[in-house]
Amino acid sequence: MAMRHSQRTFYSWLRQQRDRQDPVGDLARDAISDEEFPRTGRRHMRPYTRAHLYRYLEKRNACSGALRAFALAYSEYEAATRAAAPTFLT
Repeated sequence: MAMRHSQRTFYSWLRQQRDRQDPVGDLARDAISDEEFPRTGRRHMRPYTRAHLYRYLEKRNACSGALRAFALAYSEYEAATRAAAPTFLT
């Protein structure tokens, strides 16, 4: 039996952080209000990578605090994604 794995995107994870009162919450609110923030990968492609999102923020002249918040947020996102991934025993 084949299992379809749908990974939650960074943007969808980040949206859920919008009520936090820390730099990650600030980043979430900024991303939500930015109509051009990368939300999903192109159709039939993998979600945007950390490097792609970082370059987007750099092109938008994000301050060093926003870049640090992004690094923290992406690390948390990766940890949450790993924790939610199914494990298989052989």
